[in-house]
Amino acid sequence: MSANHNNLPKESYKQKSKLHISTINYYNPDVVAAQETGLNFFALEVHNSIEERICFLHEARATYTHNQWEGNFYKHQPGGTMTISTNKATHRTTTSSSDPLGLGRWATILFSGKEGRRTRIVSVYNPITSSPGPHTVNRQQTRRLRATKHYRKPTDALREDLKKAVITWIKAGEHLITGLDANEDVRRGELTSMLRSCGLHNMIHTKHPKLKSVPTFERSDKDTPIDAIMTAFPESNAIQCGYLAFGEGLPGDHRTRWAGIPYSIIFGNKQPHINRTYVEQFAIQDPCIPKKYNDKVVDQYTKQGIIKLAYKTKDTKELGKPIHVVKPLLEELIRKVKKIRLDTAYKIRKKRVGAIPWTPTLQLVCNKQKLRVCVIKRRQGKKTSRNKLRRLQKATRIWNLETISLQEALDKLADVKAEHSEYTKDAATLRKEYLEALAEAIAKENNTTMLTELNNLKLREKQRNTA
Repeated sequence: MSANHNNLPKESYKQKSKLHISTINYYNPDVVAAQETGLNFFALEVHNSIEERICFLHEARATYTHNQWEGNFYKHQPGGTMTISTNKATHRTTTSSSDPLGLGRWATILFSGKEGRRTRIVSVYNPITSSPGPHTVNRQQTRRLRATKHYRKPTDALREDLKKAVITWIKAGEHLITGLDANEDVRRGELTSMLRSCGLHNMIHTKHPKLKSVPTFERSDKDTPIDAIMTAFPESNAIQCGYLAFGEGLPGDHRTRWAGIPYSIIFGNKQPHINRTYVEQFAIQDPCIPKKYNDKVVDQYTKQGIIKLAYKTKDTKELGKPIHVVKPLLEELIRKVKKIRLDTAYKIRKKRVGAIPWTPTLQLVCNKQKLRVCVIKRRQGKKTSRNKLRRLQKATRIWNLETISLQEALDKLADVKAEHSEYTKDAATLRKEYLEALAEAIAKENNTTMLTELNNLKLREKQRNTA
């Protein structure tokens, strides 16, 4: 938001000061560019300072400036500019600056985003040359320019100095958003013409050509807009902007200008890799299942046009299209790829290789076989996990392994393999006996019948095998 405040009160408890803060809280903008604050910030008491006023805003930070050469005798001083950042924008602030001559002509905030994206918000106030009186902004700046041997008009000095600053910012790769009170016709005035020559445009007039004759100063008798938001960002459907009615928005006698620019444009957007994939893990040993999964995924890619969409997105990105054009294509591609992979992984049948019914007795024989293999590896000088060896010893209750030679370990392994072969032949019978014993124990604990529990166990086993 940008607005001319037409002099904020010196005291923070005054109604206009409270209205200023409450309006920012109501509209919740990320940045406010204010002109003609009308305060000598250095002369204010601590409890009336800007820092104390903005403490009622969420994570706010202010950069303000005024004519520093008029002394600190008066708390009210015509002119001055200020920028306030709130919310997430405050944490993106890298630096702030103001008019190098100390005349309070402009104040800026620089934001940094992703991939080196930098955006500078500038608040500019152009003095009125026809204002009478010794304390007007025009007379203040004239006195200071004469004191430093600069015999330029304040408006000419502003245009020349601001042009140098704008060119420097643009050469540094910064994107500019300038809220200004030009005090002249922004359609053909000298200040805005200078900004247009630097590559900026009036974003409200560009977006809404019919608003070019809408006055922005309430007490003006002409249909002349004297306030604007100038930016280097190109016109886009993603960017919204306009005016608020007189009496709405920030307090003052000028219209409040507003602009809604997405974070992805201001702070940049680091696009994920265009060929991003989501690999599904299968806890199986059968190599046929991953192959079947890959074949089904590729088939769905062809049917749903994923390859064509990927090439279209890649070509759009390489042509340098704006982010608001590339981002929807990339998001659609990622969404479709993820859905295809998740659906395929959910539907694919996970086969179980071997299908040897498990029993505690068979598990004990398998653990003995693993233990003998570990002992053989240690006798051969190969690397073996000590923790694994201890777990297998605890599971098999075999402890006397220190005195076993390599040959004895090989003989023991052969015996265990023969034992495993015998148990494998009777695995179905052993499984049946195990389920019957388990069903009987469960029935006794739950006070049910053994037949009921046995049927439940068989049903669950069948469901697991056919899942």
